[in-house]
Amino acid sequence: MIKKDENDVLYSPAYLRPETVFSVESQMDFVQGHPFGGFEMLDDPAPYLQLPDTLSARTLKLGEEIVSGIVMPFEQALEIERVLNEDYTYTLETAFDEDDTQDLDHFI
Repeated sequence: MIKKDENDVLYSPAYLRPETVFSVESQMDFVQGHPFGGFEMLDDPAPYLQLPDTLSARTLKLGEEIVSGIVMPFEQALEIERVLNEDYTYTLETAFDEDDTQDLDHFI
């Protein structure tokens, strides 16, 4: 039998023979087409919630305008994703200086 530990990692408590067949059913929900398993269990989420010091005032203002009126962080992320997908073209070709810390500002 496959078991789950305290971190929700699946493991087999005994050796499985090569012909052993098992299946796993995902408990993950989808929110607007994105997999969403609930809130992440991070010891310290603070590093992931910070904006870089090099972020320009112009870029910050644009981000605030995009998420204006949206309360939930996940919905804010979805809206930013939507705007980037609909209003911007992604390419690996760039004319930006590699040492420039304002690449995001130039892109936007």
